[in-house]
Amino acid sequence: MSIVNEILEKKEDFFFIYEDEICFAMLHESPAIDGHTIVMPKKKFTIIEEMDDETLAHIFQIVNKISVTLFEKMNITGTNIILQNGTDAGQEISQVTINIIPRNNGDNLNFIWPTKQMSEDSFNMTRSMLIPFLNEQENTTVIQKSKKTNEKPRVQEKGEKEEKTEKPEIDYRFASLYRKP
Repeated sequence: MSIVNEILEKKEDFFFIYEDEICFAMLHESPAIDGHTIVMPKKKFTIIEEMDDETLAHIFQIVNKISVTLFEKMNITGTNIILQNGTDAGQEISQVTINIIPRNNGDNLNFIWPTKQMSEDSFNMTRSMLIPFLNEQENTTVIQKSKKTNEKPRVQEKGEKEEKTEKPEIDYRFASLYRKP
């Protein structure tokens, strides 16, 4: 029996917060932080690459909905949305599971990994392997080379009406941008 079937058979033992015909979400039984939620498809998928586009899109819409709700109801300033895709990526169960972890400044969670410097040759070699394949995919266009633009700010023409926009309160989605280090 799959982990999903076991969970669905014993829903009352878990802290479900959402369910539909495609997926469900529940609070993590051993959370990294209060509000830590996991989302799982009801159908068996070991890795995300096995999922059809419609299921994938639906699940990430639900992930987004839960993340927004966490922002609004738990007064957080960020979320980590984590998918450990395969055993070498830390996947512990043989099922796609997406973790949504609420974050606040000073919560003492550390998801920082050591970085390395890649040479331009390494970047170019990696791009040359990926871009041709991605460009072959249906409805996909990959930009071959990024360009920096030095556009000047637009100047309002004489007699042109100025668009008036009210300044909204600081939006939770941008709150972390205002935080000083």
